[in-house]
Amino acid sequence: MGSIGITEGESKGDELIPTALFYEFTIKNTGNKTVGSIGEADKGIELKIEPKDKLKSVSEDVIGFNIYDPEDYNESGVGFGQSFLSVLKSDEKGKYTFNYDLGVSEENSQVPLLVPSKEKLDELKEYAFNAFLVVTIGNQEIARFDLNKLKN
Repeated sequence: MGSIGITEGESKGDELIPTALFYEFTIKNTGNKTVGSIGEADKGIELKIEPKDKLKSVSEDVIGFNIYDPEDYNESGVGFGQSFLSVLKSDEKGKYTFNYDLGVSEENSQVPLLVPSKEKLDELKEYAFNAFLVVTIGNQEIARFDLNKLKN
């Protein structure tokens, strides 16, 4: 995981470690052609987590905003990230990860979002699979998986 560097004030130079919700998926190209592209903008494989209404409302209740909407992170002092492969050859597997920062454990003016209580985090964890994993190439949806049906 990453850390958040403090750039001003008494704690300048310190780093805060955020608590994060982390997802990891392995996707396999079962077709006989390479999918995705590196060189062309918006032609690579992209994944996103699309929360169902219950997960969206739990996120808003627990964190104060919808963590699955990048724009909602503005002014929070924390963020989100993902790593992925934009091309998969035939029969190739790719690992895709998402992390959503949920706050930091100590107060700081640069990072106003404090991590919720363990009970609130447990509630978010309970509903974390109440979502779809959506796979797109070139802004066209090619697959949609209900995470509730895939969780082990």
